[in-house]
Amino acid sequence: MNRYLSLYFLLGFLIIMGAFASMAQNTYGMTLLGVVAAIFAILFISQWVRRTKKKGVTADARTVELASLAVMSILISLKIFQLSFLASRWLMLIAGLALILVYGRSLLKFIQEGSDLPVLYKAFKIIYYLTLIVFIVSFAISDVAYRLSNSLMLVALVMAIICVVMALMNKRFLVNGTEETDWSWMLARRDRSALLMVLFTFMSLYMVLASSGILPPLYSDEFPPAFYTMQDKKDDGAKDGASIDHRAFKREYLHFVERNLK
Repeated sequence: MNRYLSLYFLLGFLIIMGAFASMAQNTYGMTLLGVVAAIFAILFISQWVRRTKKKGVTADARTVELASLAVMSILISLKIFQLSFLASRWLMLIAGLALILVYGRSLLKFIQEGSDLPVLYKAFKIIYYLTLIVFIVSFAISDVAYRLSNSLMLVALVMAIICVVMALMNKRFLVNGTEETDWSWMLARRDRSALLMVLFTFMSLYMVLASSGILPPLYSDEFPPAFYTMQDKKDDGAKDGASIDHRAFKREYLHFVERNLK
C-alpha cells in the first residue's frame, strides 16, 4: 500500500474538500465526491491489473480485495450521480462479503500464529480486524437494512475509537526481534485495511455528527434531503405513519420543479 500512499492522501483531502463544499450547499461538492469514488475505482482496477499480470487471475486474498474494492467504489460513484440500478445493492453485498472473508481470514491467521505475542499487541490487532469487519457489514447492507446498518455503524465507530486509544497508549513491542508500534504495523500492511479503517471512521463520525445536528447534511441540488431520507426508509421497509412512496414523491417533486421554474 505504501506505493500509493501519496495518492490516497490526495484523494482523502479531496473527499474532505468535497464534503465541506457540499455542507456549504455548493453543488460541485457531491460531484467532486463522485469523481473521487471513480478515481478510487480506477486506482484499484489498475492495481488489480498489475497484480494479475504478475501472478495471473487467481483467487488469492489481495486479488479478491482489489476486485471487491473496485466494485464498491464504482457502485458508490454511480449512487452519488443517481445512476444506481436494481442489482447494485446485491453487488454491494457480494463485494462486502468478499472483503469480510478476506479480512476474516487475516484475523484467523493472526489468532492462530500469534499465541506467543504480547497480550496488548494481540488485543489491538483483533479489535482492529473486528472493527473493520463490522464497518464493512454496516456499509454493505446500508441499501437493504438501513436501521441495522446505522446501529452497526455506531458499534464499529466505538470500536474504532477504542483502537485509536489503544494505539496511543500502547508503547513499542518487540516482535520477532523487531520493535514496532500499532501505527507502524498498520502502515506496513500490504492490504488496504488501514485505508478502509480511516475512511470508514471519518465517514461514520460525520454521519453521527450530521444526524445529531452538529454538522449540516451533504447537499444535493437534484432533490431535497427529505427525499433521500424517505428513500432509505423505504429501502429498509420502515413505516412512519402514513407511508409515502419515495418514487411518487420523486415524480411529484420533478413535476413541481418543471411547473414552477419554467
